[in-house]
Amino acid sequence: GGSDGGGALEMDVAKLLAQLAPLQGHVTATTAGCKARGASSTCAAVTRDTFKAIASKNLKKVFPEQVLLFKSDDYSMPLLTNNPMHRAEVARLMGGAVGNIFGHAARWLLQPAPAVQATVTRTRQRIDSAGRFCFGLHLRLQKPMPAGGERGAKVPEPEVFFKVAVMRMTALGVPPEDAVFYLASDDQRARSAAEAFFTPRGLKVVWMEGVTFGKDGDRSSVGALQNAVAEMRVLSLCDELVGSYGSSFSAVAASWGAIDRYDIRADGSYWQSGMSEPCWRFASRGHGQAVADSPDLPYHEGCHEGLSTFKGWQQSSWNKVRR
Repeated sequence: GGSDGGGALEMDVAKLLAQLAPLQGHVTATTAGCKARGASSTCAAVTRDTFKAIASKNLKKVFPEQVLLFKSDDYSMPLLTNNPMHRAEVARLMGGAVGNIFGHAARWLLQPAPAVQATVTRTRQRIDSAGRFCFGLHLRLQKPMPAGGERGAKVPEPEVFFKVAVMRMTALGVPPEDAVFYLASDDQRARSAAEAFFTPRGLKVVWMEGVTFGKDGDRSSVGALQNAVAEMRVLSLCDELVGSYGSSFSAVAASWGAIDRYDIRADGSYWQSGMSEPCWRFASRGHGQAVADSPDLPYHEGCHEGLSTFKGWQQSSWNKVRR
């Protein structure tokens, strides 16, 4: 590459990915005694051959571009590496590697499809015209985290997110006239709250045009889902990110862009316990044995396939509180 901006970006991707080598030996040792039986395997670990058997749809019928299919639960890594209970252990497992290896490669390699990128570009133009330093804000206000009425953890008020972002602006010494705050949310109320907070302070707030809202987010059309990917990409391109507890959306965005993420948590939440991800809450609600048998099972089944956005979750009995 060149410093004049005209040269092509050069990256030694093989060298970057080679830093993950310590994991390969660990996976081989862990899976040595397992038989690959696909999704029905009784082994705690999944062998590499399992992924060869994944029956994927013909994505060429949907997207004209080359499509890479990733099957991974690595998005939770930012939560683990930022939890003091797990930071040292994760670093040990990664061979002492420091930094977001995935993010530094993904920021350049994982590019949105042209239709999505067009939305990203339009939004970035608005951000760039408003300020030189962008603070991303992801407010996940509608997620049922967790069930339990008044006893459940509550999402903090929008103003809490805004105050943290302004605090970061001040801490970094960014002049207010150079700052812009990008808002992504699943609730229209967040926009009204943002205008009421930022405008009187002479601060600029921007959000993506064309985003609609519905119960627990708008997932009713391909366009809405593409907008969600565009929002995630825009957040990943911010300089810093203030995200919502209990939502992987901002965790993925931060990992995608290799940027710092500040997680807003509810008072008295379970976050600083040894079990750091919100979906692990089932362990303390009568499902300790499920965690002991297969930690990833309650994490995926109890959270991403156990909440209101997934069909049939009401018929499941293991992830309900037993009295």
